[in-house]
Amino acid sequence: MIKKLALFLAFLSTPLAAWADATNSDVYWAVVRSDEANLVHQGIEIFEFQEQRAFANSLANRACDGDEIAFGKLEASASLGNGPANTALAWLYGKQGCRYFQNNPELVTSLYKRGAEQGYPIAMTNYGIKLLRGEGTAKNPYVGTVYLLNAAICGWGNAGLFLAEHILLGLNAEHDRDVAQALYDQYRTSAYNDELIRSVENLLAQH
Repeated sequence: MIKKLALFLAFLSTPLAAWADATNSDVYWAVVRSDEANLVHQGIEIFEFQEQRAFANSLANRACDGDEIAFGKLEASASLGNGPANTALAWLYGKQGCRYFQNNPELVTSLYKRGAEQGYPIAMTNYGIKLLRGEGTAKNPYVGTVYLLNAAICGWGNAGLFLAEHILLGLNAEHDRDVAQALYDQYRTSAYNDELIRSVENLLAQH
């Protein structure tokens, strides 16, 4: 808990200077004061889900190819409140070409939400993005930002870079290069998506 709080305060130290002028305040400052932020799961360190994640992903991949037994196990695990299973099930339902694909954004987002509420950083990331974009749920950039920040602090660096990318693209987030740079510097080494890393680097170079 102390480590997570220290990292969060370290992240905030950069934006505070930029937000000294009240006219420059935006969603990244507002989330700190938002009552909604207290309702968001702080998250659980990503390494604690290693075995569950591998098992759920294996079931999802087999189910995608039409394995009914794997699908049944994944669905049962998700119904028992397993964060990685809910996340893998959301992927399965949302992946075109999979045996169990459903054109149902609300269902996919609800499963990501369930996993996020169980503190699983990858689900928190996916649900946070859905909230920022308003996909399968009402748009809520405040809560979406908190989910992404908490997921990044829990060791899933992709979340921090996804937020940086949204900021730089101006997608449902006010543009602020300093905040995006701080996110990149903090979470680049814990990110595992080369395409995302290159995207943020290119965007930073353009601004």
